[in-house]
This record gives sequence, structure tokens and C-alpha cells, in this order.
Amino acid sequence: QLEVAFESNSEAGLASLPESLAASLAVDRWSLELQLSCSGPSPCPALRQHSSLQAALHHTQRTLAQSSGAVLATFSVVVEAGAAANVSAAAESPSFSASVSQALAERGVSAAVVASGPPPMLERSENPAVGAWVTVGSEVRLVSCPSGYLLVNSTTALQRCARCEPGSYSLAFADGCRDGVCEPRECTACPRGALCLGRDDFRPNDHSTWETVRLRDRYIRRLVGCLAGFVLVRDEAAAQQDVCIECRHETYSVVNATWEPKVMVASSADQALFQCSPCEAGAVCDGGSRISPRENFWRLPAEQQASPAKAEVYACPLHACLEGGVCFPGRDPRSPLCGTCKEGFALSGTVCTACGDAASKGMQIFTLCIVGILFLGLWWFFSWRPFFQKEPEVEQWDDFASLPWWKRLKLQAQFLSKTKAKPLKGYVKLFISFAQVTSTFRVNYKTEWPKAAEEVWEFGAGLSLNIFEFPGPSCLTMGWGHLGLLQVYTITPAAVCFLLSVPLIILQLLGERKRKTFRYKNASALFWKACCFWLFLIYPVVSTLTVQGFKCLEVGQDWLLEADMSQECPWKYPTSTLFLWTVVATVIYPIGIPVFIYFQLYRHHIPELAAAKQNEAVLREMLKLYKDATVGSIARELTLRLGGGEVEEEEWR
Repeated sequence: QLEVAFESNSEAGLASLPESLAASLAVDRWSLELQLSCSGPSPCPALRQHSSLQAALHHTQRTLAQSSGAVLATFSVVVEAGAAANVSAAAESPSFSASVSQALAERGVSAAVVASGPPPMLERSENPAVGAWVTVGSEVRLVSCPSGYLLVNSTTALQRCARCEPGSYSLAFADGCRDGVCEPRECTACPRGALCLGRDDFRPNDHSTWETVRLRDRYIRRLVGCLAGFVLVRDEAAAQQDVCIECRHETYSVVNATWEPKVMVASSADQALFQCSPCEAGAVCDGGSRISPRENFWRLPAEQQASPAKAEVYACPLHACLEGGVCFPGRDPRSPLCGTCKEGFALSGTVCTACGDAASKGMQIFTLCIVGILFLGLWWFFSWRPFFQKEPEVEQWDDFASLPWWKRLKLQAQFLSKTKAKPLKGYVKLFISFAQVTSTFRVNYKTEWPKAAEEVWEFGAGLSLNIFEFPGPSCLTMGWGHLGLLQVYTITPAAVCFLLSVPLIILQLLGERKRKTFRYKNASALFWKACCFWLFLIYPVVSTLTVQGFKCLEVGQDWLLEADMSQECPWKYPTSTLFLWTVVATVIYPIGIPVFIYFQLYRHHIPELAAAKQNEAVLREMLKLYKDATVGSIARELTLRLGGGEVEEEEWR
């Protein structure tokens, strides 16, 4: 490292200095790392030369010397190790000054070298507050200060390195110097968003990013970025106000604040809070970027959001999401809204239950056996029983009391079934309809119902013949998906109606339809009763499952089937099996069954029969009112005429 002070009356001398030094030292000019500063009205030109060698250069701190027409040049020479001794000897040679002057003269520059080589008068104190001093002529000059100090050298007596106190900082000792003169001055004030412990100890907050910029005559730090949850406050005219302000309670921000491009930026603290977004419905916001979903809500991951600046919170299916976005036990945390069950679990109503254990397998076998036995019994009663019945003989009897007790009991039962069974059937149908409709509340309405209501809904699901909602049988549906479940629920009703019609088809093949036999009439009547009642039972559950194929939910950038979050919405693929099956099933069940019932009612003149019954009931009531209004007064008058005297009102009643 060499330091040379020289005088020159032209900038050409400064421009020629690197080549002159390289020629005097017999090294490549690109081996010089040169730093200059000069006094006078015009600044020094940019003369820094960078070495092309791969070795690490020693970058000396820029040294300034203010003297009349004098320039202090500090430079490093980087050479191969073998040439270091020769360079050092050349620099220390008494002829070095004359060599540099001659080299400059050869380039047409008139310059006088004041000092050359490693100057023996150079003093460098171990105390950093002293700085670097150099003797130029007969004067000792303070030419540089350590980092965190300001150079003061406006007069010889005031030369010192002024230490920056806590609450301020300095990045360059020449900060605030003007025209080469460094007057006593203050260090740069610490901004609001950082901690300054004095000298150059600038400690930004963990959530902030800063850059070094030159503002007029000094280098300062400016805020350029804040982490998510903060607003970047920066005013170009007030560097001390740079700070990252955190979003308040019930507001949030999920994007990093940046100065360029300007994102979440405000010019004052008052305006900063308006940059934050209000908390989303279904979420808890504790300020900053802390936003978490409440129970029964789910937050979409940031990388899947359509807009990165907004948190997307969705309502979960019932018994799917806990507070904080955690899935219920058995739910798959990788699925949107925790909408599907883990592998080895199946959806039983609204809860994912474990499958594969002995209990679930035993429940499957038990349920299937009960359903099979019940189906065979009903199939016999409603379908095959009339097939083996014979036409009963007409029994003649004159005195009911003389009949055996068992015959009297049978006749009473037949009479009661004809007179009382019709109202009882109506009550049963109303009860089943009520139970079926209310059982859909837990699916259609995302509400936390009381435990007693949940038990009622589960009972209603059993009356809806939705056996796959029960633990055990639900395990049979693992891997089916919505399409598989829809196929089973739409094919089974048609298959049951076909099985109910088998005896009737056999009787038709035997020709009993043409003969209108008792067996055929009875079988036909029971078939239609059983078929209509079967369709009445399965209509709610099959229709609900069918229309669910059209109900989709937009989650982020995806459009998913709400009934099965593992499948995309069938509306996106009109030619897919799921979409076509849903359309056909909708025509057959939600639309077709009511149309079929209406057609049967119209075919059998039910509206006319209902109107006739209504007219008959009205006429009966009119006759009863007339009887009550007239018969009593006529009887009273006859009694008086026959000499019976007055009759008390209570006696007539």
C-alpha cells in the first residue's frame, strides 16, 4: 500500500496518474486500486482502476487531504507473490519521486511529487478516535476517521474524529463535508424504525429491510421493505420517520410491504392503518399477519389464492374444521375445507369413522343381515303373498254373537282396518315426511345443532333409508366417490321396483290379467301400493344426492364439487360421466317421480273424487246444522200440545 501527495494544475495529471505509477513500479496498470480526493473548486474525476486479477484486492478506505493544490492518492498494488519484493523496493527507492514525475511529464503533465513511497512521517494510532494522520510538508493533517465517526478538519486546532452518540449513526466520515471542508456537525438522526447505539451500530427491526442512499452531502439508510403484517411508512422529505407499522387488531395484511414497487406504502403513520384489510368473516385477526380461521371455517393456503393480497376463508362442512384451521379427527388436512376423509376412514353422516377394525366389520355384517332379512320379509308380504292367495269363499251368517270367538275377532279386525287404517296411514306418512325433511337440516344448513336435535336427525336419516350414513355400512363406500354413491342410490330404487313386479309379470304370462282373476287383482293392487310407498320413502334422499351433483364451490382457483371435495365440478366437463348421470337422474327422480304421481292421480280421477268428497262433507254438515236448529223446536211444540207442560232446557239436551 502506497500513499502519494502531489501537486498538479490540470485534471489531466490525475487522469495520467495510474499509468505513471504503473510505469514507475513496472506493473500492469490494472493492478492498481486507486482512491483519490482533492481540494479546490472542482471535484476529482473518477479514476478508480480495478484489478483484473482473481486475487482479492485490498480496498483501502478513501483518504481525503485538504491542502492548497495538493492531492493525496491512496492505492494498493496487487501483483504475483514473486514480484512483491521488486515492487516494494521500487516504491522505497529515493528515485521513485523523480520516476513518477518523469512518467507524468512524458504524458504532457507538469506535476511535482511532494512525498513518495511509504512515508516515514505517517502516523496511525491504535486508538480509533484518533483516525489517520499524515504529514504533508510541515503540517500534520487528519485525513480519515474510523467508521461511525465524523471527520472535523475545518481548522488545524479543531481536527478530530467526532464519535456518533446513541440515537444517531454515520456511514462515512466525510458525511456533511462541503467543498472539502468538514465543519463540526451532527451525525445522522436514527429513524423510528431502527435502533442506533452510536457510531455505525445501526440495528434495523427484524421485520424491516433498509438500503443505503446518498442524500445531498451524506449517506443515510432508508426503509425499503417490511414483512407481511406491516405497512411501510416513508416520506421522502422526512427520513427520520421511516418505520414499519403493524396492522391493528381486527385487521391484517398478508403481503410484504415494498417501496419499489409500492405495496402497502403510506406517507404517514395516520394513513398507514387504512392500508390494512378488515378481518374476514369466520376468522380471528390479532393484528399484523396473524389471521386464523374460527371453528367450522378453513383458510386457503397463500400459494393457492387467486389474490395474494387477501386471505380467503371458507365455511367448512359440519364436523370438518376445528379452530385454527385444524381438521377434525379422521378428516384429511390436505383436502380443501377438510372436505374428505383420510385413507382408512369413511364418512358416516357428517363424521369420518375408522374402518378396517373388527367393530366396523361386525357392524357391516350385522347391518347387511338386518337389511337383507327385512327386504325378504317385505318382498314376500307385498309381492309374493298375493301370488299364493286363493279367492275367499263368501261366508253366510245371521247372528254375530253365535259365531266362534276367533271369527268374531277376525271380523272386528277387518272392520277396524277398513275404518281406522286410513287415518293411521296418513299419520304415519306425515311422520315419515317430517323426519326425512328434518334429517337433511344437518347437511343443508351448516349449523351446530343441539345434541338432542342431532339424535333426531340421525333417526330421520334411518327413515330416509340412507343406510350408508351409519357407521359400519359407510365403510362400504370407501373409494366410491360421489359418482359411485349416486349410481348405487339411483339404480337401487329401480331394481327394487322391478323385484316387486316379478310376481305380477308371472301372473301376466299365465294369462290371469285377461281373466281378471282375484289373484292378479290383489297382486296388482299391492304392487302399486308398495311401489308408490317405496318411491315416497326414497324420494328425499335420492333427490338430495342427485341435485348435489350440480352444487359446486369455488375454492381459490379451483371449482370443486361441494359433496365431494376430491372431484372437480361436473359443470366444467359437460361430457363427463358424472355430469350426464346427474342430468339423467334429475329427470328420473326429482322431476320424474312427482310427474308420475300426478299422472296417476289424474288417471284415476283423484281430483274429481276429492271434490266430490268435499261437496258431500259440506252437504252433511248443512244437514246436521239444519237438524240441530229445527228438530228441537218441533219436538218442544209437540210436547206442549200433548199436555206435557214445560220442559227444562237441560232435559232436552
